[in-house]
Amino acid sequence: MKKNLLVIGIVVAVIIVGFLVWYFGFKSGPGIGLQRPAIGPMTDELYIEIALEAASQAEKDPTWIATPENMADLLKKFGITFEQYNAFAEQLLADPERNSRVTQEITNRVMERALKGIKFE
Repeated sequence: MKKNLLVIGIVVAVIIVGFLVWYFGFKSGPGIGLQRPAIGPMTDELYIEIALEAASQAEKDPTWIATPENMADLLKKFGITFEQYNAFAEQLLADPERNSRVTQEITNRVMERALKGIKFE
């Protein structure tokens, strides 16, 4: 049972991070990469926390992730704008080694919660 939760948690985290980067990068329109908006308070740790919170919301309601307003509210909770989030995600994608470390940390935290039997809330 715990192994199934672990696998589900990892898959959800990876899908959410990939979806968020794809969706909000796609929505940002032409000129991406030519102008870099200010990243502001974004850090690897904050990006991880946002991904974990998004995973928590998606676990409660699988349709949550499909509503851009939900993500906007989540980012606002962390004091982040879409532009800051997108710019940070682009930086991660441009640095495969760092992106791998951040993705691994998200996976580790999802696994840790699953092994402890902690549900996202």
